[in-house]
Amino acid sequence: RNERKMIEAVVSRSNPLLGNTIRGGEFRNRYDAVVLAVSRNGERINEKVGDINLKSGDVLLLEAHPNFVSKYRNSSDFFLVSSIEDSSPVTYEKAWVAGLSLTAMVVLAATGILSMLQAAILAGGLLLITKCFNYTTALESVDWR
Repeated sequence: RNERKMIEAVVSRSNPLLGNTIRGGEFRNRYDAVVLAVSRNGERINEKVGDINLKSGDVLLLEAHPNFVSKYRNSSDFFLVSSIEDSSPVTYEKAWVAGLSLTAMVVLAATGILSMLQAAILAGGLLLITKCFNYTTALESVDWR
């Protein structure tokens, strides 16, 4: 799952799934990609993704293997296929560490054992040590202005 990327694809007039729902056309099996959202004429379609009937020009937000782009870039199934940079899916393997760190931070600060600043630094350090986040990415995410 970590290898998968977010991809944008525009459905062409010759896509074999036109007129079918995403679920009924077995999009996932056919393309080995998961449709996360669909927009039509610039507006997001707010119904269950699997129940959407595909039309030419629909823009699909997909989660797929990175080779999807090279495999379908010149396919008649899609007008346009492009990878969305820096779009690795979220992983939840260490969510329990983050939850435990947050709980410990709140308890330590609320009971007065540590100040809020000390508890926050401790929690952040724990997240860093357990590699819950990437240090470089975290620094790039901060607005230093």
